[in-house]
Amino acid sequence: MKSIKKLCCIVILLVITILLSSMGLCSTAYAFEDMKAVEPFKVWTAKFNKVLDASSVNNETISVKDSEGNVIPVKFSLGNDGTSIIINPPEGGYTPGKQYTLVISDQVRSIYGHHLSQPYLHTFTILKKSTDSLKVYRSSDYFQKEFVEIEIIDNKEISVKGRANFDKVACLIEILKKNGLTVISETMDILPDGRFEGKFPIENPLDDGDYEVNFYFEINGQPRTYHGYYYGIPLKCERENIYFPESTVYKHNYEMYTANSNVDPKQYLSVGGIMSDSELNELKQLAYEITAGAKTDYEKLLRIHDWVAQNIYYDYDAYSGKKSGRTDAYGTYVTRRSVCQGYAELTNVLLRIVGIPSRIVIGHAIWKGVQSWDEVDHSVSNHAWNEAFVDGRWIILDVTWDSENKYENGNYIKGDMDYVYFDPNLRAFSLDHKILMYR
Repeated sequence: MKSIKKLCCIVILLVITILLSSMGLCSTAYAFEDMKAVEPFKVWTAKFNKVLDASSVNNETISVKDSEGNVIPVKFSLGNDGTSIIINPPEGGYTPGKQYTLVISDQVRSIYGHHLSQPYLHTFTILKKSTDSLKVYRSSDYFQKEFVEIEIIDNKEISVKGRANFDKVACLIEILKKNGLTVISETMDILPDGRFEGKFPIENPLDDGDYEVNFYFEINGQPRTYHGYYYGIPLKCERENIYFPESTVYKHNYEMYTANSNVDPKQYLSVGGIMSDSELNELKQLAYEITAGAKTDYEKLLRIHDWVAQNIYYDYDAYSGKKSGRTDAYGTYVTRRSVCQGYAELTNVLLRIVGIPSRIVIGHAIWKGVQSWDEVDHSVSNHAWNEAFVDGRWIILDVTWDSENKYENGNYIKGDMDYVYFDPNLRAFSLDHKILMYR
């Protein structure tokens, strides 16, 4: 039944687009995400099928009104590709629990002078409480090879489910007070297909305050030895209401990510001018070898992530200043070592070679569970990672932090590879990463 409904929706959308163009009423069509309730800082993107006349996008043609008809002071802009309008939330966000309507006037027109056939109204509601959407921690919304989802049910039960990769046989979840005292500790076996799932009662009510959730895996052959994987996840209890508090940089990251998602991905494909032809040819051969046989761009992305994470070593000698190291893509490849910049540069070039738009993100990272955003100057950069455009969206990947290889005192020391920072949920990623700029 679900499949039939999905097919019908697709057909209807296609018919609307055809009618608007073929009947000569308007050559511009638009579409919004179908969302019942959204967060207070929701950024809307109205996508059109023609390049818009910038002069027609103004306060007279774009507005947001509350249920009483009051105009909300939002800011909007034309997307970089000229075919979309980005509507940012008002300063301080929308009011929780209230309903709003986004109005796009029929005076919006394309550069060819075609107007909308009629005004477009999009009504949306803001989540009633800031904690409504914070009962669940997800490491990723898309990556199914390895992930964890932790949910607080009715403030009385913890549900844990996910999938593990490689040779993991069991997992452990623990909740600790900030003073290090363990209040909950539960283990689960991992099924042969990698899945795990369990529910655990919160037998004793939690005191008000801050907590930390850590998630560990037991590796086959290392019984009763658990390796930290998803750790330092903040948890809060207020008047018996338990939830995962939002990172203080999440709003900033959400706005940065959304604003920079509406760009033409093709501008992030060039590999010319950054190395010699012979060096580029060598990296091309490597990229094609890594992705040979991959059926989708997502699989190519994963393979390149895995190769870099498994074959490049973090250069602690360069990081500590003992010796200089290379951070360019080719230098990172031939020496097999670098700091985060080198990981990002090599990943960037390999992805672009196989036709996947990729960009480098400059930002600030902290050690969650040890540092907090309030304790550091996160206006300055100290880290770099990537975003790749696959399946119509920009996917985050921090290969450096998924690689445990290290080069120290002149020695290459092999480590494990993780998937914590491959295609992560932006909310989870914001716990220890802040976006500052794109390159």
